[in-house]
Amino acid sequence: MKKRQILILGWVTLLGFSALGLSLLYFISGIKPAQLFMHGWDPFYQAAAGLAYGLFAGFVAWRLLKLGFMQKVRNFYGKMLKEMRFNWLDIAFLSLCAGIGEEILFRGCMQYYAGAIATSIIFVGIHGYLNPKNWRLTIYGIYMTLVILGLSYIFEEAGMIFAICAHFAIDLFLFGKSESEEYG
Repeated sequence: MKKRQILILGWVTLLGFSALGLSLLYFISGIKPAQLFMHGWDPFYQAAAGLAYGLFAGFVAWRLLKLGFMQKVRNFYGKMLKEMRFNWLDIAFLSLCAGIGEEILFRGCMQYYAGAIATSIIFVGIHGYLNPKNWRLTIYGIYMTLVILGLSYIFEEAGMIFAICAHFAIDLFLFGKSESEEYG
């Protein structure tokens, strides 16, 4: 896939996923879009806690990927990202699109109907990290499932801004680290 296609998919994620999640909530349960953002902690605390959670989770994920037995996984994804030649603005844009679009769809909508555990497993599975044919990738997937499950439970108390900021920070950290690495 080319860089331009990935950036278009960013817009699709931001606008399409958000619209789908908000529409399902509204038309099935009568939940207005603004209501999704009106519960939880003060928005400043949500943002600060979300960024902290995401950076910590991203750091631990990167340390896991740096372990010797995970080199194949890190190299596969790292080379793929490196070939896209993303700059920091692209990385921030894609991280923001995923943070907003995916969290509105998955945490805001799907979790409302399916619960935190099922939504977390489906979310990580859709990203391709739970692959029984690749045990290394599955180890990473199990870690990410635990991270997303934690994010899901904190979201229920903290709010949507927490989830968006956490997701943004995880992606920003991991994309950024992948972009700055050399791969063998």
